[in-house]
Formats: sequence, C-alpha cells, structure tokens
Amino acid sequence: PLNLRRSRKVLFNLHGTRVPGWRSLPDPVSVLEVSSAAKVILWDFDGTLVSRPFMWTEAALSSLEDIVPGRGLTSDDISPHLQTGFPWHSPQIPHPELQDPDGWWAAVGKVFMDTFASFGFDESRSRQLLNGVRRHILDADRYRIFDDVVPALTELSELGWRHVVLSNHIPELEHLIEKLGIGGHFEFVVTSAISGFEKPHPGMFRHARDVVGSTSKLWMVGDNYAADVDGAGSCGIPAILVRTEDQRCRRQARDLFKLRQLLEP
Repeated sequence: PLNLRRSRKVLFNLHGTRVPGWRSLPDPVSVLEVSSAAKVILWDFDGTLVSRPFMWTEAALSSLEDIVPGRGLTSDDISPHLQTGFPWHSPQIPHPELQDPDGWWAAVGKVFMDTFASFGFDESRSRQLLNGVRRHILDADRYRIFDDVVPALTELSELGWRHVVLSNHIPELEHLIEKLGIGGHFEFVVTSAISGFEKPHPGMFRHARDVVGSTSKLWMVGDNYAADVDGAGSCGIPAILVRTEDQRCRRQARDLFKLRQLLEP
C-alpha cells in the first residue's frame, strides 16, 4: 500500500490528479506506478470491518462512569437522545462547513451537551463529559476487527484489488484505522466528516470516484443497504451487502470470505 502523509484539504488520486477537499496525500512517486486498470473496493468501516455496537451510547456511558460514577444512568436513558442531530441522520444535507475536525466535533458535541444537560449537569460538567466521549470514541481498544477482515483483504490484494475506506464516520478515522493495525491494507481513508457528505448522498460516491480515478473495476462493500448498496448503485457502482440480509439486494455475503467468488466469478 501507499504511504500516506498529512495534507489539509488536498489529495492526489491513484493517478496523481489533485482532488480538493481531502486530507490524505499518497507518496507522489507511488501514484505514478498505478495503472488505469486498477481494481478498487470501497469499504464501509463500522459494521463491515469492525464491530462496536451502540458506540455513541457506550461512549457516553463510559464517560459518565469515569467522571460522575454511580449516577445509575443506562443505555435506555441515553440512547433516545442520540437518535437525531448527527450528520448521518440527515444524509440528504451536505455539510461542507463541518470539514474541520473541531467544527465537526462542535456540531456533534451539541447533541451530547443537550443530553447531559437534560440529566441536570451544568455546562462545565457537560463539556467535561463531552471530552470524555471523544476520548472513548477514539479508543481503538473498544473496536473489534472481524476475524475475516485481514484474511479477506490479504487475499483480495493478492488478486490485484486495491482498498479504500468510504465511511460515515469521525474526522480521525484514518488515525483510528492505523491504531487498529489495519491501516497498511488501505491506500485511502475517506470519511464523511471530512468530505462534507454522508452516504448515501451521491456527493460521497462522486468524491470516491475522484479519489480512485480511472479504474477497470470499482465495487462497494458494506453492511447497510440504504447507505452502501443503494447509495453506490444510484451512482453506477455495484455493491455487495455483507453481514446482514436484505431481500432487495442482489449480491449478499454473510462474511468476507465469500467476496472473492462475487468479485472474481
């Protein structure tokens, strides 16, 4: 895989073409070696590569336990407050104003500030709890990589496939993937927090096409029919639904071991 180095708002795609609005920049020598016949898979992250059920509720509860232990709040108390207000709850609305990480967290943080305030915490304590939420979300130890991820990525790479993450997620997703130890499998990490679009918005998939450039094959793999399969399909990108079932989906696989036969029939 290419070695990534940081660059705010600029990225070169697999063929060395500048793409605005991205934060990862591949080695300029390496991109010259990429053929226009590249085969690329766009991977969803949460629920596809890793598992962390109810991550936002769990992070809020962990922060509460760290800072104000013994309050007795449960997921049933917290979860109803987190059903709206996140960017992916309104994927039809682009959010270019949130492309800065601090701006993104400020917008998401309002949801948590309001949640904590509803339980009687003042602004100072609520902000302290919010900082705890961010810390727990960034804690790689709280994510579990599915057992089939590394073997599948390795096998598909040996067959000539290149890998790109395309996820509705936090601004620090690239750093999180590195901490998880699987960053070397991916040439780009595209997160909605930086792109300004949430799947299934067509803008997210258009940006993905800009990132990978010309390809001989381009597929999406994810666990959400609406965001991953239908979203990609509306932009002419075939997709495979994994780990979940949906009768509307033509291509499905219970695990990643079956991807090869779908991608390389």
